[in-house]
Amino acid sequence: MLENFILYDHSGGRTTKILARNHQYLGVNEAVSAYENRKLKDGRLGVFWHTQGSGKSYSMVFLAQKIRRKFAGSPTIVVLTDRDELNRQISDTFENCGLLGKTKASQFIASSGADLVKKLQGNPSFVFTLIQKFNLPKEPPIYPDHDILILSDEAHRSQYGIFADNMMHLLPTASRIGFTGTPLLADDHITERTFGGYLSVYDFKRAVEDGATVPLYYENRADKIAQLDKPEITGRILDAIEAADLGAKVVVLEKMFGPFGNTIYAGGNFNATNTWVQRRDGIKDTVEDFYNDLMKVSMYRGDPVLTKMFAEQSADVVQWLTHRVHMEWKPIDVQIAPMLGRCHEVGGKLTPGGNQLIRNMLDECKLLNVPIHTRTKAVELLRDESYNCTGVKAVGPKGPVTYKARGGVVICTGGFHNNKDMVTRYMGGNVAWMPLRGSAIITGENYTLTQPFFPQYVNMDQFHAGPIHPTTRANPSNMVNFGICVTPQGKRYIDEGQTYVYVGQNTPKLIKENRVFIIIDSRVVDEPIVARRIKRYQKAKAEIYKADTIAELAKQMGVPVDTLVNTVKEFNAAVHNGTTDKLAVPTTLEKPYTIEKAPFYGFMFAGGMTATFGGPKINPKAQIINTEGQPIPGLYGAGNAVGGIFYDNYLDGSQLTAAVIWGRIAAREALARAKAMKG
Repeated sequence: MLENFILYDHSGGRTTKILARNHQYLGVNEAVSAYENRKLKDGRLGVFWHTQGSGKSYSMVFLAQKIRRKFAGSPTIVVLTDRDELNRQISDTFENCGLLGKTKASQFIASSGADLVKKLQGNPSFVFTLIQKFNLPKEPPIYPDHDILILSDEAHRSQYGIFADNMMHLLPTASRIGFTGTPLLADDHITERTFGGYLSVYDFKRAVEDGATVPLYYENRADKIAQLDKPEITGRILDAIEAADLGAKVVVLEKMFGPFGNTIYAGGNFNATNTWVQRRDGIKDTVEDFYNDLMKVSMYRGDPVLTKMFAEQSADVVQWLTHRVHMEWKPIDVQIAPMLGRCHEVGGKLTPGGNQLIRNMLDECKLLNVPIHTRTKAVELLRDESYNCTGVKAVGPKGPVTYKARGGVVICTGGFHNNKDMVTRYMGGNVAWMPLRGSAIITGENYTLTQPFFPQYVNMDQFHAGPIHPTTRANPSNMVNFGICVTPQGKRYIDEGQTYVYVGQNTPKLIKENRVFIIIDSRVVDEPIVARRIKRYQKAKAEIYKADTIAELAKQMGVPVDTLVNTVKEFNAAVHNGTTDKLAVPTTLEKPYTIEKAPFYGFMFAGGMTATFGGPKINPKAQIINTEGQPIPGLYGAGNAVGGIFYDNYLDGSQLTAAVIWGRIAAREALARAKAMKG
């Protein structure tokens, strides 16, 4: 029972017998159990929180000893720290306790980023390294035929930042255990996301009760704060200092009391090509094909320069979100069209995926100490006599406030889809009264704030739409491609082979009451796309009509029975005869789905407004362009706040991708401008 919990430490010129204490024995065995079930834990084996002074270094040695003795396959154990002295201390402990055999610890210590990669590409028993040695972001991932186990000391610090992101990229299959002597903060979601929940807990109170450490008493004194180089300094402060060294000082203004823009309603799809996710899922694609598809879907009215940038930089978006924002990705679904092979859907615990995206980004903002001023509405952009944007006037919880901006201001307000006056002016009254699919807080600040700078406004009559249940907001989306769409009079009115965006845009134009139905049969209800949409109807308590005959279904929906029966009969016959192109409203689906197998289902929907495509025009540097074609100094835009990228329609997931591309570009350009003005 104790064979793996006895060590002989030969440090200091003498031999000391080390017998595991109770908390070490229990904690290490919990860790061994987690390692044994590692394939079920997606690499996150847990956090080993044993308070300072409880012997974490020896616990690591006990753990490594038992794993290497009890499990076949000769795993590589990577011991990770963030300071040279810790690295030397732990590697010396492993050497002095005999785990390295006759080899000196120095032979297992990574001397550089390149040396670390070289060591990991082999099959060493141990690697000791600083997190800072993961400094080669473009190095391809290592997929060894043996296990890699990372033991991360001071895990509450060392897993944050770009080096940790590089580590996750380089060792995607590694299992991870985080060791810390400090309890995790209540809002520290990232440590849990990286390592999992607590694996073993031996807190300060228990250590005092066991006599393992002395009690701590507080004396109220006012001595100055010093010695900020001590290891107790938190990772948050270190990240904030690093950000400050780069010259980044950011303030985010949010008019609501939380992030309630369109992203929280989004499925969390990112459109991109040549990504590692595509390679993972066996999908081949090219930038040229992507560019052509983007231009085609925008009727060749999208800005060709911006569209080319979009296609070329989309892969970097997925890479950045993976390793900087810790996003996970679901398997890519290509059921409907090959172009959906570019649709990267955010994974995670939250639904829809946009919620997960926002949560992860907020976590990163907290780590970087980026202030987010909620309930603070921007009311005016400041400008000098040369029309340079110099800051923002806003109204916050305590009244008016002014923010000066050396680098500039980035407009990320979204468009104007819930500004009925603007929608009526640019698109007409029938569009203005469409039910909302998007956020109700998007009201046209991209226009009202920028107008005094005389920008070019483009594509102001263009918008994104889609099917939506008008009262519950249940979203049928791509379900329209799996059956037929009929009017309240029981007749088909639109090509079901078109995208859901086309259906959403044209339903209110074609059908005065903007109320129609999707009809499907029982053969498609288990298709993943359809099943997800049905669940949304069920969750929202929206009406789902179900019957064993088309006639009964028509009665339930309030549709003329004879008309609907004849519509379904005519459609089925055309599918069987291969003559769907001869129907009064043809369908362009390559293999349309017939409505033949009971039970039959009906879902009511309307065409709903999601977002607008119009706004101030930007150039490749995310600078807003004035009416003379010149960039407005200090004024940038990204996301649906700007125009020029999309026209008529877009490929699913493109809006979020575009927001990240030009949001990052705007940040870099504003930072460079701030440095130039300072210097």
